[in-house]
Amino acid sequence: MISVVLLGLTTLTIDCAAVEVDGAPVVDEAWLDTRVEQANTIFSAAGIRFERAAARTIPVRHADLVTRRDRTALADHLQRRVINCFVVRSLADIHEAGKRRQGVHWRPRGHRKAPKGATT
Repeated sequence: MISVVLLGLTTLTIDCAAVEVDGAPVVDEAWLDTRVEQANTIFSAAGIRFERAAARTIPVRHADLVTRRDRTALADHLQRRVINCFVVRSLADIHEAGKRRQGVHWRPRGHRKAPKGATT
């Protein structure tokens, strides 16, 4: 991950990819900007700030994540050297049937494809 020190703050880039449903992302850019502003408020005292890369969308097949395999399928959309953030329509708890999650931290175990922008 690339970090830039600017006026004593370390800046980290977040790449936000939202699922596109019916021709529009499930959240708009203002929603994303608000979340980044909230993170900056929380982390500024620690000398950390976040900036958002240009918004992008991912296909509707990723709209509803139910299984580990569904999450791992997002690995095809990982970007290199940024914090990857995926916004989907729904996210199931893989440990408790019928329960939904607001978010998770996840790593695509066993995925062999290098993220976009990776060098060999």
